[in-house]
This record gives sequence, structure tokens and C-alpha cells, in this order.
Amino acid sequence: MKVLTPSETTQNISLIPRFAPSGTITIDTYNEFTKATTSQTVIYAIDGGVLNAVFDLECSEMDRFTFSLSDSNGVFYRCKALATTQELDKIQLTKNKYKYA
Repeated sequence: MKVLTPSETTQNISLIPRFAPSGTITIDTYNEFTKATTSQTVIYAIDGGVLNAVFDLECSEMDRFTFSLSDSNGVFYRCKALATTQELDKIQLTKNKYKYA
């Protein structure tokens, strides 16, 4: 699970992809609360096998997202994300639910 910052419109995530992407990367986001889906091109760099991606996403506190990153070869990363300003050690992920301490 990735954590997004609701006070920022530009988000930055780091991940290890299933395979090295080539060319243009697209991120598809689905807001689980509003049911809105967006798609956009991502600015990225790969350093030591870690992909750092920068993209624009407006979100509110406690918004939950499902997102996938893909290139011309298909999807290479899927994940859930949570927008919060809370301390990370107070958030727990349980089976099919988010639990807030």
C-alpha cells in the first residue's frame, strides 16, 4: 500500500516494478469513494531497479485509491493507496478493510 499526501496535488511514489518499463508510462487511478477513474502520463526515473514516479492527483483526507501503472507491454504494477496526514505507524491494513488506531 502506498500513502499519498492530501495537501499536495503532485504525488511521488517509489516502487519496484515486475519488469522494467519502456517508453511512456500511464497511471490509471480509481477513487474507491467517488468511483471516479482517471488516466494520465507519468514522469518517471529508474535508479537501481527502483522506479520513482511523479503524477498529479487531487485527493482528500482518507480517500482510498486503486491504481495501476502500465507501458506498451501492459500493466507492470498494481497497488492500493491511502491519502492521509496521519502518522504511518497508527494505520493498519487488515483483510479487506482499513483499520485506524
